[in-house]
Formats: sequence, C-alpha cells, structure tokens
Amino acid sequence: PVLTIILCCFTPVFMLNLYSGLTEILFATTSIISVYFLIKKRFLLASLFISLLPLIRPEGYYLIVLFGGYYIFLKKFRYIPWLLFGFAIYSVIGLIYFKNFSWLFSHTSQVGIAEVKETGSFFQFLVRSPGYFGIPNEIMMVTGLVASITVALRGLNENKDEFLLIVLPFLVYFVIHSFEWWTGIGNSQGLNRYMAAVVPFVAVLALRGMNLIALVFVIISKKVWFLTLSGAVGVFFVIYVPFVVNKYPVGYDKYCSVMI
Repeated sequence: PVLTIILCCFTPVFMLNLYSGLTEILFATTSIISVYFLIKKRFLLASLFISLLPLIRPEGYYLIVLFGGYYIFLKKFRYIPWLLFGFAIYSVIGLIYFKNFSWLFSHTSQVGIAEVKETGSFFQFLVRSPGYFGIPNEIMMVTGLVASITVALRGLNENKDEFLLIVLPFLVYFVIHSFEWWTGIGNSQGLNRYMAAVVPFVAVLALRGMNLIALVFVIISKKVWFLTLSGAVGVFFVIYVPFVVNKYPVGYDKYCSVMI
C-alpha cells in the first residue's frame, strides 16, 4: 500500500502542482484524509474534514452529498449534521466580519478571476487524461477502475468501501468537471490542474491495477518473483514519466494558475 504515495506524488499533474499553493493539492489531501478516517470508522473526524472540502473548492459540495449518502448506507445518521461543521463555523465568521451569515454564497469563491464564458468538449478531460495521470498510471488506474466496478456489480460486500469511497468520488469529480466545461456552468476554465484534486483516488485505483497486472505475469510465467519485478518496472515508469511530460525545474510565473 505504501506504493500509493509514489503513484500519487509522481503523477504528472500532481507533481507539477505540488508546490504551487493552488487549491487542488489541499483538496486532494483533505479528501483522502477524510476517506482514511471513514475506512477507520472514525466518523466524527471524517465528518469534520469532509465539512471543510467546499471551503477549499466548490466541488466539495458534491462530495459532501456523496459522503452523506455513505452515512445513510451505513445508517450512521448522527454524523450527517457534522458535515455542515465547516460551513457553520465560517458562516459565523462571516456574520461577524461581513455582517452577513450567507457570505459563502453571496461572495465569489474565485476572487480576482474574471467570469469565464468559454466552453469546450465534454470529453476534453478524458482525452487529455494520459497527460494528466501519465500513461503507465492511466493503464493501471483503468485496470483497477474496471476491476473495482466489476466486483461491485457482482455484489461482493467486501468491496463496498473501495467502490463508495474511492471509485464514486473520482467519477463524480471527473464527470462534474466535464459537464461544467461542456455547459459553461460553474465558471470552469477547463484547466489541466483541476485533475490534481483526485490524484490520490487515482493512485489507489492504480495500485489495484498494478497488483492485477503483476498477478497476470505471475500466472503466465508461473514464477512468483515476477510479482516483484513487474511492480518494480511499473514504479520505474511512473517515476520516469512526469519528467518527460513536464519541464523541470519549473520557474516562477505569476500567471501559472491560468497557464496550467
């Protein structure tokens, strides 16, 4: 499982934005911490972290609904109100500072950025995804995604957390951004960096895919050491690819948030 850290940090779009101070990295960190606490059944802590997601990026509202559905699925209803904790705290702060309890809605979250009317293809993020995630990571991620969805459709109960907490958040985020860029809703600029926010989910799915691909090599070769070899080769290419896709070192650019 520790390989997910490598798969995450060396994903091209994540690595490029890692030191940028942009919201996608904070969103990725907070969301995967939330999922960690959910898996560990520490629901109150999970709710507090989840409640902060909309304050980092507006896509957090969709994930709040998704994780709220997870609580309903588990019949953990008493933790649902805590999903509004961050909103409540910052609303009170706004009431004190702005004299406006609903300032989170009345004040724009894209301060200093002009409204964008540009739109594009619904499939833009899908077509460009090899550049975001890197081809080795993408192959492993798609393999893991298909496997996870297949297991879920077969109704195997032990896979429910992976499907509900990894697959669905990734798909919801990806589809929502594709829809917003296609329709022009949500002031989407269609930027590559948007996908950095879900890279931790991609890394988990890629690890599942890596395990499956390595297992295939073991079955074909009938040699257990192929498991380690294939994994090492996969990790090598994951680390290598971002240095090919991106140009390093990355210089300072005050317009980087628009350019990437």
